[in-house]
This record gives sequence, C-alpha cells and structure tokens, in this order.
Amino acid sequence: MRSEAEMLELILNYARGNEDVRAVIMNGSRVNPTPKKTLPGLRYRLPGEGCGTLPGKLEIVRYFGEILILQTPEDMDDPPPSNDGSYGYLMQFMDGNRIDLGFNSLDQAQRCVEDTLSVVLLDKDNRFGQLPPRTIVAIFPKADCQSVRGLLQRVLVGHPLCG
Repeated sequence: MRSEAEMLELILNYARGNEDVRAVIMNGSRVNPTPKKTLPGLRYRLPGEGCGTLPGKLEIVRYFGEILILQTPEDMDDPPPSNDGSYGYLMQFMDGNRIDLGFNSLDQAQRCVEDTLSVVLLDKDNRFGQLPPRTIVAIFPKADCQSVRGLLQRVLVGHPLCG
C-alpha cells in the first residue's frame, strides 16, 4: 500500500504537470485537527480550466494507479448530477488507497474551500490566500434549543421507557 506521503506527491505532481489545474485543496477527515479516522480516504479538489472536458477521461484515473472500483457521481442518475461545473472521480485502488478527486471550474473555485476542514496544498495563482483555522465545529448542524426540545418530545412520546 502506498503511503499518505506518496499519494500526496502523486496528486501534487499531477497538478504541477497539468496547466489546466490551478490549485490543489485537501479537505475532509485527513486535515481534521482532532483524532483521525482509522482508514480515511484522501479528498482533493482541483479547481482549474477545462472541467467540461473531463467526463470519461480514464487516463486521469490511470495516472493514480490500478483501479479496483471507480465511481463518477456526475454520470449517475440517482441522485441527478448537479451540473455545477464540477466533476468527480471516486477511486478505490488495488493497493487499498482511496482518493475522492474533484475538479471544479475556476468560477466555482471558492466553493472548494467552504469546507472548514480544508488546506490549500498548491495555489498557482495565489487565489485562496490564508484560510481560517481548520475546525470540525462549523460542519455540525445548528439548531436552537426549542427546536431540539420539540423534536425530542415528538420522538419520545409513547416510547416504552418514557411512560
């Protein structure tokens, strides 16, 4: 199995060698400052030019290794594709590594760092600047106490343990 450092270098080399890719952003559990999941995948966003030409380009997938399973959510019907200028490859490799690789158009680039668990690894155009500190708290749903109390009352009414 390739190490996390080897996979990172592979992603960065792909981006450096591809003029259309303007940045590499890693997000998700790998950049979480709190304890890590046991087997997290690698999630990267690559904003750049020409995202509309990506569908079906298996040479992108092959660059990263021998594929065991590949999904391309934008090519699926359920749920319907977002058609928002992005295209993703969800790749599970024969060596056990997993990469979720998303390409976004430049007009959607800022969306790549909306996840509060994001780190900019490469920024060819200095587009992203300094990101706020990484935190998992911002991804939790927000609800006021009254809403939570009402939900609990509706769920627990008639429950055998609640009388």
